[in-house]
Amino acid sequence: MKLGEREGSELALGLVGKFWKPVIEYRAVAADDFADFAEPGFAKTIYAFRLQPSGDGRTLLTAVMRTATTDEHARRWFRRYWTFGVGSGAHVLVNGLLDTVRESAESAGVG
Repeated sequence: MKLGEREGSELALGLVGKFWKPVIEYRAVAADDFADFAEPGFAKTIYAFRLQPSGDGRTLLTAVMRTATTDEHARRWFRRYWTFGVGSGAHVLVNGLLDTVRESAESAGVG
């Protein structure tokens, strides 16, 4: 879900789920309720993307992924999930997304 946007420069997306399960159990949460969501057993992840002009006609795209859990049990499960290699898979997915955005911007003539 879209959590917020600064038109033309920043975008924040959020996702709530039990990412460590073989079939991820997602929870539908409204953007306005995301920050306060505290149902035990879940993790909340934010993907934040930012465009920053570099002054030479190019644009730097950065992405930050942050995750918080709603309780100690979820924290332990998420830590195992992230530590034992699945976290690196998330990096591969985010890097793929960034490559797609870059290629799209370049084909559209955006710096």
